[in-house]
Amino acid sequence: MSAQDRINLLSRLQSLSNDDRLCHGDFHPGNILGSEAEPFIVDWLDATSGPAQADACRTYLLALHHEPWLADQYLAAYAQASGWPAERILVWLPVVAAARLAENVIDEDSRLLALATKS
Repeated sequence: MSAQDRINLLSRLQSLSNDDRLCHGDFHPGNILGSEAEPFIVDWLDATSGPAQADACRTYLLALHHEPWLADQYLAAYAQASGWPAERILVWLPVVAAARLAENVIDEDSRLLALATKS
């Protein structure tokens, strides 16, 4: 990633909302246990506070690599439930992809870099 890409990402980050909500940080289907009637969410190790849209976008990104259809369904359901348009969630995608790059998930690097540097 170039220095200019980093500057662009930091500028984008500064322009995004800075809400203070409970964020799971690693929400995906493997972290939902129980039944459909009584599900419960586990693995709160990466929990933090911050913008809910960023947390939703990270969930979308995690699903996008393995199950794109699930990512799209999740995004649509989250947008409907939250009342936020999908675009308000996806505006976080370059920033979230760049943060995921720092996790060194080797088989995702090229895809994440493309998403992080997309204007």
